[in-house]
Formats: sequence, structure tokens, C-alpha cells
Amino acid sequence: MLRTTADSVTITVRDHGGGLAEEILDHLFEPFRSASGGAGLGLAIAERVVHMHGGSTEASNAADGGVAVRITLPAL
Repeated sequence: MLRTTADSVTITVRDHGGGLAEEILDHLFEPFRSASGGAGLGLAIAERVVHMHGGSTEASNAADGGVAVRITLPAL
């Protein structure tokens, strides 16, 4: 999902799985903290790039299941 305002652009990527435990969500963007058993670097790298461009990241469980990852960047 893409949402734009005069000041920002927000991209939301969501799955419809069972969600994640809060202790995993709290550390999801840290290096080597994979929820899927992988290397755990992808979200850490993405977060660093987003922050370098003045943006922010957030992950949360959706009310009806799944995980939503939001990336917000300043509008140009």
C-alpha cells in the first residue's frame, strides 16, 4: 500500500500469516535477528538506508493477522 501526503510517502508491506511475538517485533530491524531463520540482514540494511534518507521504519502485527512493515520517507 502506498500513501502520500504533502510531507511524506509511506509504503506498507503486509503479509497475512500468523503474526509475530512482540519480542520478535521489538528487534526485527536488528542485524541477525531474523524471524524466519534466515541471516537476518535484509531488514537491518533496509532500515539503515531509510534512516539515511531521513525516514523511519515500523513493524506491527495487523489486527486481523499478519505483520505490517511501514517505511515512511520525506516527500521531495
